[in-house]
Amino acid sequence: MPNESFWADENYWAPEVHKINGRFYMFASFFKAGQLRRSQILSCDTPDGLFEPLPEPLTPADMQCLDATYFNHKGKHYTVFCHEWLQCKDGEMCLAELDCNLKICSPIAVLFRASEAPWTLGFDGGNFVTDGPFIYPLKSGKLLMLWSSNSPTGYAMGMAVADDIEGPWTHIEKPLISNNGGHGMIFKDGEKLFITFHLPNDTPLERPHFLEICEEENELRLV
Repeated sequence: MPNESFWADENYWAPEVHKINGRFYMFASFFKAGQLRRSQILSCDTPDGLFEPLPEPLTPADMQCLDATYFNHKGKHYTVFCHEWLQCKDGEMCLAELDCNLKICSPIAVLFRASEAPWTLGFDGGNFVTDGPFIYPLKSGKLLMLWSSNSPTGYAMGMAVADDIEGPWTHIEKPLISNNGGHGMIFKDGEKLFITFHLPNDTPLERPHFLEICEEENELRLV
């Protein structure tokens, strides 16, 4: 629970924890009426709390953002986050470099827009969702991004591949999960690779699901 000085009071969404230089950092999304939704980093010495927010939110005050993730690429800190369709209509996947204090220290670049993927479906006159980026290094040296949007079969989780985090990102034609589930992350259990995601995408019915996956030809497949 936040103390009285914390800026947000609702929509505590999508936490993910990364170990960076021996400390644990939680990237999560927050909101307060009258302000735009933003991603915020919290930190702790241990993964089980209590996490304390860094002094300022991660994403800019003038951008409606959510679902920031973290990735270390070639020794540099990066965040990838979503510029939400509520502000820009065609949701954007954005990239920024972070300094040693995990503050944005570069211009924000748009990696792609949701409508560019072959599997996404717009709604209400051209709105397209971007949700839940997660970067995974493939054995080939390429990078794979999981991300979610609407599709003809409901909420879905697709994949994009690039040689470098700055892109260009190439979208894989069919989503990995297409049955009204998405916003996934990858983890290992021993030598096996798994994906966790929520399904269905219907509040308050969302539940975590776990499926085994494997790498095959620079993409992921369900086992």
